[in-house]
Amino acid sequence: MTIQIRNDELVNLLSADLQRRYEPNFAWKSAVSAHQALPGLRGFWPMSAWTSVGGVVQANDLAGQGYHLTRTNARASSGPYGAGLAPAAYFDGAGDWLLRADGGAAQWADILGTEGYVLPVSLRGLTMGCWTVTERLTSFDGLMCKSSAAAIANDSYAIYFRGDVAGDPFEFFISSGAASVTVTGSAGTATGTWYHVVGRFQPGASVDIWQNGVKTTQATAIASIVDSTDDFVIGALSSTNNVYNGYVSMAFLCAMALPDSQIQALFQQTRALFGI
Repeated sequence: MTIQIRNDELVNLLSADLQRRYEPNFAWKSAVSAHQALPGLRGFWPMSAWTSVGGVVQANDLAGQGYHLTRTNARASSGPYGAGLAPAAYFDGAGDWLLRADGGAAQWADILGTEGYVLPVSLRGLTMGCWTVTERLTSFDGLMCKSSAAAIANDSYAIYFRGDVAGDPFEFFISSGAASVTVTGSAGTATGTWYHVVGRFQPGASVDIWQNGVKTTQATAIASIVDSTDDFVIGALSSTNNVYNGYVSMAFLCAMALPDSQIQALFQQTRALFGI
């Protein structure tokens, strides 16, 4: 039987003509379009586009629906880690966040997970996530939240960074208004490293979290997410509370429970941009 031996020199020679599978430049040019192709996409903030309207600076939504996030001290940046090509928002851990108030535009962030326009029924739910770097391992910080943690009755969904517990994991939380469920991601988070963090809710089945492609699942009987009055915030739990210290890039929110294959594809197709 003939055995084909990999010719590394030939691969390198042809890399100018044939696209490498793992290359930061290729991931950089395709990352935005990959996110824009997510089904059920409600909002997408790559942190590359910012506008100033009447002195109010916003991180622009590139999902096409205009759900821009108003800046409070957060700064536009290009992530200093990985390949150094990723657009990012930087949060200093003191008074920085991006926010869009609840209400208006048909309650854009009020995703219940029971949206009747989503078929098949198995795809109803919610998926949210981003690429992020934390620069602090000592506190409980909000990353992407529609949840104030003041009362379950008025909390909807959130991704937190738990630097206050062993292993410094990320967590994904959802609430029905009467009950809540939280799933904890992989332990061992480090500073100065990009993490792809995605949370998914499948009504009456599970809440799941992915941390750099590693999935953790928690069963739940919760059938829908409460329609709360909390604001949608990136970089804090709510304005002024549990503020995040680090970088966020490619943040997205979908009114659909994306299949495992799409979540894994998103990670694999963009990871080179972040040096993972």
